[in-house]
Amino acid sequence: GFFDVLKSRASRRDFGSDPLDLPRLTSLLGWTVGCRSETIAYDWRNAPQRYVPSAGGLASIDAYVIANNVAGLECGAYYFDYRAGLVPVSSGYMAQKLADMMPGQDWLARAAAVVVFVGNTKRVVHKYDVMGFKLMMLDAGVAAGHAELVAAGLELRATILGGLPADQLGRLLGLDNRGRVPLATLALGTRTGHA
Repeated sequence: GFFDVLKSRASRRDFGSDPLDLPRLTSLLGWTVGCRSETIAYDWRNAPQRYVPSAGGLASIDAYVIANNVAGLECGAYYFDYRAGLVPVSSGYMAQKLADMMPGQDWLARAAAVVVFVGNTKRVVHKYDVMGFKLMMLDAGVAAGHAELVAAGLELRATILGGLPADQLGRLLGLDNRGRVPLATLALGTRTGHA
């Protein structure tokens, strides 16, 4: 039940060595930045109504995934499109690159995947102007917390990270760090002895 998920939620870095299965990864993304329905809003046709709330319902947060040990998915970076699924951005094993961004945090190299919550400034600036960035930061925090609860429900290990440098992370994902800005991350892994 829901309250059992709340009780089991904890920031865990003791990831198992088994690969994360692709269905649980896409479920986590779907239940977070996936779309429950579409509507017309602010002259935006097919505006997604996501499972995670956002300021003004503008869906300011997108998700990217850095996959390091996901069964059925090549190592690399992906954009999560709620219609098309995981869209490749770049290829290659990036676990050590991520760990090197946070000296002394070698456990990060053992994460099967890292979800990066990226703010899309174009979606909020037209309505909120200078308040847009602050609201995107709040939206990213809500999305990361929501995703950590979903991870607990899926029996995954997860830890929210705020210390990865946005400029380096942006380069790794091919972002311009103006229109699309990395704001929060969630490291994921399996439980020890559980696939």
